Amino acid sequence: MTSSAQPSAHRTSLPSYWVDVDAAQHSPAPTRAWQKQLHAIAGALFSEDGSAPPAERLNWCVTQIADILEKVGGRGAFAYRFALFVMGYFSPLLLFRFRSFASLPQADRVRTLERVEQSALKTLLFALKALLCIVYFEHPDAAEATGFDGLGLLETRDAPTQ
Repeated sequence: MTSSAQPSAHRTSLPSYWVDVDAAQHSPAPTRAWQKQLHAIAGALFSEDGSAPPAERLNWCVTQIADILEKVGGRGAFAYRFALFVMGYFSPLLLFRFRSFASLPQADRVRTLERVEQSALKTLLFALKALLCIVYFEHPDAAEATGFDGLGLLETRDAPTQ
């Protein structure tokens, strides 16, 4: 595991309001089938050197997206879950695998996403990636790994007064 995948003991760079750190570290594993497929896709999408990010980070991401879809409801949630269904059950066919995306080994998951990027399914994957990226990089460990400090491009943080 790379050092960027390791959770930080303290977070001085992110503002305290950024994300509930306790919730980010203690999210339950997905139990619903669509959530397991999303977890697997996120694990392949954000893999580093072929290894998925920590399960806790992916669990948090899936929990956040489930909450978003519940609030959105209607056609928006249906469209997202439809894209997830197609990716979860039809994309493995690009590798001639007759099983779900979540049941593939990690290396095959990554290869499947690479093949999807070159296929007609790429638009569905783009829809999934858009929300996944927005949510995933809000996780404190992911934000810290990318050097994000919670500020806008031209903002500066005032030095703490003593």
